[in-house]
Amino acid sequence: MNDKKSGFLTVIIFLFLSIPLPFGLSTPENIWGINPGQNAAEALNKLGEPSETRYEDDYDVYIYRDRFGFDSVCIVKIGRDYTVSSIAVKGEDPEVRTIKGIGLGDSSRKVKRLYGTPDESGDTEINGEAAFYYLYELKNVAGRMRLVFIFNNFTKKVNMMVLEKEVHKSRI
Repeated sequence: MNDKKSGFLTVIIFLFLSIPLPFGLSTPENIWGINPGQNAAEALNKLGEPSETRYEDDYDVYIYRDRFGFDSVCIVKIGRDYTVSSIAVKGEDPEVRTIKGIGLGDSSRKVKRLYGTPDESGDTEINGEAAFYYLYELKNVAGRMRLVFIFNNFTKKVNMMVLEKEVHKSRI
């Protein structure tokens, strides 16, 4: 290839690499710094000692309650491949955030502003209380994922967040 074409190609590649990629393609979505597909040892080390562990439906389940004094529950499921299959958080911990900054207690409006129109939405129930959810199908370097925000029906605030590999179906 001659120098002129080579230089032009180098400029095009540089410009392409400097353009921000569409949401989720450059960095995996995460909650609390944990993302599906992440090595289990790394994720569990980050979270520390669980309050409870159990085995259900082919998953090792690690449950963290009242982390750092906040009324919250974090559930991490580890698959047979020893990677994180899903992470779910519920409660009031203000430090729990997605990569775009959505946290427990944020409004449904803020979620839509930062994530756009959900791929699916509907009514559900959490512990016998009316709720609704937004589900987002994500594609990024960690693969295909589903991010679910569950809102209190009256306050319209995030009450729970679930991030999971596509192969694991949510139990909304």
